[in-house]
Amino acid sequence: MLTALFWISDPVTQAVIYGVLGSGVSVAMLLGQWLQRPQPAAAWWLVWAGIQTSLTGDVVLGLRTWAFPASAVLPVVENVLYLFSYVGLAAGQVVLIRSRSAGRDGGALIDAAIVTCALALPLWLVAVAPVLAQPDQPLAALVLRLGIPLGDVVLLVLLIRLLTGGGTRNASLYLFLAAMCGWLAGDVINAALSDHGSVQSYWGGALYCLCYVLLGTAVLHPSMAQIAAVSDRDNRRFTVRRLVLLAGMSLLAPGLLLGQQAVRGRVDAVPIGVACMVLFLLVVARMAGLIRQVERQAERLSELAAKDALTGVGNRRSWDAALETAVAAADRSGQPLAVALLDLDHFKRYNDTYGHQAGDQLLKGAAAGWLNVLRRDDMLYRYGGEEFALLFAGATWVDARRVVDRLREATPAGQTFSAGIAHLAPAETPQELVARADVALYRAKKNGRARTEHAPSSVAADRESGGVREAGG
Repeated sequence: MLTALFWISDPVTQAVIYGVLGSGVSVAMLLGQWLQRPQPAAAWWLVWAGIQTSLTGDVVLGLRTWAFPASAVLPVVENVLYLFSYVGLAAGQVVLIRSRSAGRDGGALIDAAIVTCALALPLWLVAVAPVLAQPDQPLAALVLRLGIPLGDVVLLVLLIRLLTGGGTRNASLYLFLAAMCGWLAGDVINAALSDHGSVQSYWGGALYCLCYVLLGTAVLHPSMAQIAAVSDRDNRRFTVRRLVLLAGMSLLAPGLLLGQQAVRGRVDAVPIGVACMVLFLLVVARMAGLIRQVERQAERLSELAAKDALTGVGNRRSWDAALETAVAAADRSGQPLAVALLDLDHFKRYNDTYGHQAGDQLLKGAAAGWLNVLRRDDMLYRYGGEEFALLFAGATWVDARRVVDRLREATPAGQTFSAGIAHLAPAETPQELVARADVALYRAKKNGRARTEHAPSSVAADRESGGVREAGG
């Protein structure tokens, strides 16, 4: 039946064939929605409405041609119906795209724009340029004849966005995309052949009927129910296949330019030139987006490398770097600097009693609670295991001890910690400073835990005027 349409020029017979196939698609879509219960249902109802409107246009065309075979009256009614069919098809695809998208994907939008611009150029040259070149056309006729090619451009944009965006890719989706491609191909063939014979001779009718068959298969396929589902796979990855596709689309416009020059000896300079400029700008925008994405990923990796995965505070690597910087700054400015090492008491026993997951929650809760108590310039790091490190820039050991004492009240689950504080001495290295804090921590644990010890030095004693004696005693 599909092949026979190429040899059937009678529009009445074509209308009957379209009506039969279209009615079957209409029933199939209603049956598919009843059986599959797809969500959102509005998308398929809109597509169904678009198909029904187009079929109504076919019926009107057949009746008008049968009743007035020699009439030169402008076919307004059926063309208006055909134009409104694009509204239903486009609206249905918009609903599908919104349902399948987990979030805004600027890269996919630009990719869709590149492919759309490249494919819209030959569509313009075949379907739009010949219409605009005809002189003395009534405005109504011009609008109606341009409406379908412009509707095709809209459908092309949405189809490419549907393919390049997120969402599950299954048999129903590919059947639906193939059906819409058949629809667009039928329009292009009819537009290309309209100047070489009767406009009423639908040589692209086989593609329309193929579209109906594919669409009916898509809505009856079991995967229809998941066509609007958001995919777990990251479709935003810039794959080699996508790169090859975009490269080919970008070369289509200059390829048409060379092809026209070789075949006809003249070119449609304006549309091809505009398409080349738009494609160039879109490629630049895509490159800029990829560069920004790489920069964000690099920043994210750097951030992850500097943070402890469990607690979210700085890790041992970032502690070493920050301590080096702080000691160097303190040596230059003469400002005080203190560090503290904290160790959760009896953490192994807590793990053995409540389990490792509870131990992890204790570490996360302790870090979160302490961050709320720390001053703006105080910095917390996970030193290793259940041990944490604190950096107090511009603070004496007395200031540091006041802060550490407040941390005890913020420790969750009724747990306690031991702490050792050390104050930077002149010409002291970061390693020596931390070693003294570690000795003080060991002394706090040895003296009964749940306490803070200070690592005194003669310089610190001079600066704190007796505070060290109080702490050491």
